[in-house]
Amino acid sequence: MKSTLNITVLLLVLLSLFSCKREMDLVFDENASVRINKSVEEAYDVLQANKGGWLMKYFPSNTREFGGYTLFVRFDNNAQVTLVSDIDVTPTQSTYSIVPEAGAILSFNGFNKVIHRYSEPGIDSGDGAPDSGMKGDFEFLVLHASADSVVLKGKKSANTIRMYPLKGNEFSTLPPTYQEAGYKFHEFTTYKLERKDKTLTDLRTSYRTFTDTKVSNSPIISFRVIPGGLELYEEQELDGVKFDKMTFVAPSDAYPYGYYTEATKSIKIVPAATPLNRYFTENLWSVTFDGLGPVGKFYWTEGRNKLTTNNLVLNQFIIGTLESGGDKYEGVIYIMNGGADQGLIIHSFTLIEGTTDQVKMTFGGSLYTLQGDFGVPYWGNGLSSFSDILLERTFKITGDGSAKPEELLLTDVELEENTIRVYAEDKPAFP
Repeated sequence: MKSTLNITVLLLVLLSLFSCKREMDLVFDENASVRINKSVEEAYDVLQANKGGWLMKYFPSNTREFGGYTLFVRFDNNAQVTLVSDIDVTPTQSTYSIVPEAGAILSFNGFNKVIHRYSEPGIDSGDGAPDSGMKGDFEFLVLHASADSVVLKGKKSANTIRMYPLKGNEFSTLPPTYQEAGYKFHEFTTYKLERKDKTLTDLRTSYRTFTDTKVSNSPIISFRVIPGGLELYEEQELDGVKFDKMTFVAPSDAYPYGYYTEATKSIKIVPAATPLNRYFTENLWSVTFDGLGPVGKFYWTEGRNKLTTNNLVLNQFIIGTLESGGDKYEGVIYIMNGGADQGLIIHSFTLIEGTTDQVKMTFGGSLYTLQGDFGVPYWGNGLSSFSDILLERTFKITGDGSAKPEELLLTDVELEENTIRVYAEDKPAFP
């Protein structure tokens, strides 16, 4: 009898526990659902409450190897958003939503180039790898939302993305100042690091990042370009100096292009003119008949006569490096027949070691059709004569002394009469 009573009491206790657990689970589930829905409503309210919009500090990729960008975001209503950035100058409207998942998720669900350029495949955006692009986010977990700031977490990258409220008409007036700062920074492709002891080392620059070439496993310094300086994704320490911002100091006799520095001015990032041979090979240049020396004019006249015999016309001759789908191709671009036929024939460029102004050009031979029916027969029908002045030749390059010259003069080191003037501006091959 006693044992039966004990069993009955035990069953009642267990049933009571199970009943309580079910009740607690239901309450917890309900509270979680209510909590998430409430966070969605609050996010909508906060984002739309500031009619002036928000400044977003955006960093694509979980390793931040592409640096950071400044986006300006205005949530016009429950469905429409307008974006502009420091590289996309035209305000563009699209759709967005905030949906409940593990928390409130801000999703820019309508295509908008301003933000989706960072998540597109490189073959579409032109940046990053052809398949993965810049590995950026367009969906974010809302970690915090208040009138003073919104903190997001990239759904893919897990990067912390912060937004700050804009005032008055700053949505219109601030973007141009950030765009101008970006243009100024990207005037240079070569930067040097001046350390506390005044020694200089070369920095590897890629997008908006720096890496010290003299330090093995040097961390990537990832930053945004802002008016008056640089703002880092996270604090860095060099030579015992900690910093997360750098201010631009105007040019002087000692620093002809100025420099970026932290508060103590112990660490400097110094712009330097790109070596002329690298500057030439990394860009695209128009070549014209009038810009050639006597040797070039002879071969180009021969080539034009051959093209005419074959009912072909050369409109533009462009030399340098073409970037497409994340890949780079060195050579000559031929634009022909009013632009209907366009092609690239590979010519390899070799920087002469120990110089900053000499490059050797070698015929590569590979052909790429860019448009129309450009093909191998074009080479034999006259184009080879246009390239004869380049093949297996080493040139000394002269600029105008500026950091980014618009014209360069190439002089054959073995045949001084073989000169080629190239232009950054698009120009026709013949007058």
